[in-house]
Amino acid sequence: MNRFMIAALALATAAGTASAQQHWYMRSNQGQPWGHTSNEEAMDMVFGPGNWTDSPFQNQPASQVFDDESECVFLEGGDFNANALNQYLQANLPLIEQWVAGGGRLFINSAP
Repeated sequence: MNRFMIAALALATAAGTASAQQHWYMRSNQGQPWGHTSNEEAMDMVFGPGNWTDSPFQNQPASQVFDDESECVFLEGGDFNANALNQYLQANLPLIEQWVAGGGRLFINSAP
């Protein structure tokens, strides 16, 4: 992950509300894009180790991710994660749009 992405995550949460607690990194259950752990390292730098949740799209209901307790969601769609991201967005787009319209911070990385 480059400095731009780290800055984007930091800016996405800078104006967050005090009541929101959850930060999510969502990706495919097939592993890390391009075999790198830089996304996790960036999440640790922005939110602190243990202060965010790493979950595959397939394992976490969108209703638990895009709720009032969540402040920031990072959806990873790079490398082999693109199809899983597309399926997740298609299945949950109205909920995600409503969450963002209500003040949620969303960062989508898509680079298949």
